[in-house]
This record gives sequence, structure tokens and C-alpha cells, in this order.
Amino acid sequence: MTVVGAECGLETFVCQISLLLEQLADSVQQEIPPPPLPDLEETLLKIQPYLQALRTARIEELAVNQGHTPIRQAVIDYSILDLEIEQIVRRLTAMHSAMVRLTLAN
Repeated sequence: MTVVGAECGLETFVCQISLLLEQLADSVQQEIPPPPLPDLEETLLKIQPYLQALRTARIEELAVNQGHTPIRQAVIDYSILDLEIEQIVRRLTAMHSAMVRLTLAN
């Protein structure tokens, strides 16, 4: 099983979030609306197939009574990462929306 798709998606996500945070900081300092949000949902769609593939592989392991395996740990790790990524997207989207409203209200 390859992690290239997941790594590429994660790398893209990290770059998008870093840029977004810089843009939000600039927006606050300059008291201007932030630029539009990047397409974070599209990036999430690139990460999720890898997690699904891990889950499928884990189900196959369980079918033949394989207990503790590297895939088991990967499923746990990527499941946690997936939840955290979704929370980051929700929080930054909310921050972005609030900043747009605040700058337009002034």
C-alpha cells in the first residue's frame, strides 16, 4: 500500500493552511478582508481515499484473525489525523468568515 497520495494531499493541505494563516494575519494587520479561502475540501478529498484503503485492508486482516499489525496502527493514526484535519478546516473557515464580516462592518 502506497502513501504517496496521502502524503501529497497532506503536503498540499499544510501549504494551504500555512498560506491561509499568513493571509489572515495580514488581513488583521492591514484591516482588510482576507482573500477567498482555498479549496480545502478538494484537498481533503485527496487524503480520504488513503484512509479508506487502510480501513479496507484492516477489514481483510480481521477476516483472517490478524490482530496487531502495522495496518492497525496506521488506521488508528490516520483516523485521528483525519478528524484533526476536519476540525482545522472548520475552525479556519469560521475564522475567515468572522474576519470578512468584521472588515466589511468597519
